[in-house]
Amino acid sequence: DIANRPEKAKTREQKDEGLTHYLRAICLNRKDDAVGAYDELMKAFELDLSLEEVAKVDGDVNNLLLDKDKYKK
Repeated sequence: DIANRPEKAKTREQKDEGLTHYLRAICLNRKDDAVGAYDELMKAFELDLSLEEVAKVDGDVNNLLLDKDKYKK
């Protein structure tokens, strides 16, 4: 259980989970599901804020950041 693990392990696991959501965002965006991709990208940022800097230069998802008002719920 993550709640019983040391803080460092929690952080690494959160970053791994953030990366999983980031990769889902890429997949969904490639399948033209921009709303789902945006949601996954926001989950990724919640878990690992450093992914936001990556997304700014990543051609697979940076359109989601540029047009974010279209995809917000």
